[in-house]
Amino acid sequence: MSSSRVAMATMFRRPLFAALFCWTTLALNTVFAADLTPEDWEALHAGEVIVETQKIDGKRRVEAAILIDNSAEDIWRVMLDCDAAPDFVPNMRRCTVLESAEDGSWQIIEHEVKYGWIAPKTVYRFKADYIPQRHIHFERVSGDLRHLVGDWRLEQIGAEKASVLISYSVFIDPGILVPGFMTRRALRHDLPDVMNALRDRVAEDVKTHETGDAL
Repeated sequence: MSSSRVAMATMFRRPLFAALFCWTTLALNTVFAADLTPEDWEALHAGEVIVETQKIDGKRRVEAAILIDNSAEDIWRVMLDCDAAPDFVPNMRRCTVLESAEDGSWQIIEHEVKYGWIAPKTVYRFKADYIPQRHIHFERVSGDLRHLVGDWRLEQIGAEKASVLISYSVFIDPGILVPGFMTRRALRHDLPDVMNALRDRVAEDVKTHETGDAL
């Protein structure tokens, strides 16, 4: 990964533009295991979130990665739970599935996000294409954002595949709402919050399911 990579272990307390970070998302050259350096792996195994920005064809892309010690099945279940997303994704007010493919291969989803008292409410729709337990690609359909396209990837790690590397990548242009450089800066600082929230939610969800199965 490039020298611009930042490893962050703490959770930042800022308005979360990363709530745009829809629970949906390939991106061109999304971070994956083969790209990671020994230093990256050390940070990931220490529980840190890796965040970096890259400039591609004149556009800025923000990437993030985290290692979660749960199965891809458990993580996927949480990522696709649209109704529950506002419970743990900061600043997300609403997640609504508007349309779904009969075979479950895609959905049209609407998010409503509020970044704080000074920022306007943001409502946007995107299409999410799914490869179960491996990949989510999302792209803007309509709404307040000018441009939004990105991906989530899940890659099982280790001989026993006991951990999953979650990588996220996004190109975003909010249009007139917020300058692009401010959005990228916010994502860069706030993505650790979102990634950690996902990891915590998966752990809680797994515990809930284990308790339910035991009863």
